[in-house]
Amino acid sequence: MDDLKLYGKSETEIHSLTNTTQIFSTDVSIEFGLNKCATVALRKGKITESEGIEMPNGQAINYHQFEAYKYLGIVQLDKIKHGQVKNVVSKEYIQ
Repeated sequence: MDDLKLYGKSETEIHSLTNTTQIFSTDVSIEFGLNKCATVALRKGKITESEGIEMPNGQAINYHQFEAYKYLGIVQLDKIKHGQVKNVVSKEYIQ
């Protein structure tokens, strides 16, 4: 497992999913790259405040409100950032 996104209806569900993923990862000797992890909270399609998530081992996954990230090579946040993707593709194509 290299890239993973977890979706939940509530923070409680996200905590449960995170805990399950942590247990599975430990069982197969895979570590979370917490420096690469982030959370984004959405309510009715809008980004909202969140305190992040505390892992079962006490480590924290920080909340990044408006910081886009790459997932499977595509820049996104609450939706795919088409403008940024277009710029990256254009730069690569021109080279």
